[in-house]
Amino acid sequence: MKITTKKQLLAILIIVNLLVFSVIGAVLFYFDGIRILAPLLGAAAAVTAIQYNMRKKQLPQV
Repeated sequence: MKITTKKQLLAILIIVNLLVFSVIGAVLFYFDGIRILAPLLGAAAAVTAIQYNMRKKQLPQV
């Protein structure tokens, strides 16, 4: 899938980051009983914002 718009970029970043950070939280909970899903989701939102601001300049000009 080729990403051409800012909406597509933001949607992909949100989905991927939430998935990755949720899996990290699930693994930590399963192996150590650590319940830090809420802070991890906050970190996912921050990482998404940073990645979006860095990558939106690389989109092709339409």
